[in-house]
Amino acid sequence: MSPLEWAGACRLAFDRDTDLSSVSDEPLHGCGLPGFKPVQVTMQQVAKLIRWQCCYIFGPGHDAEALEETRRLLVTLRRATILDSKETDYKLIMAISARRLLGEVNCDG
Repeated sequence: MSPLEWAGACRLAFDRDTDLSSVSDEPLHGCGLPGFKPVQVTMQQVAKLIRWQCCYIFGPGHDAEALEETRRLLVTLRRATILDSKETDYKLIMAISARRLLGEVNCDG
């Protein structure tokens, strides 16, 4: 996962209008454990993981420590490869980037 893809996943995670409730982040379960094998996932799956890490492990809001640990696992340790970053998700990211991202992470989806 590249730093650009990470930034895009963060934008998706922090956008209140992006519904990720139907997205499965199961392939990323255990990504912090030793021996976790790299997986191929979508940016939406990473965004859902970011929301989960921030909302349920570290409490509501986007905690810088939670974000950094998740970024380290997925970008620095390369435990995830993004499958669809060049098409659908980048269009969505650009639409989200055009708006001002306000508030906390939406923990509902």
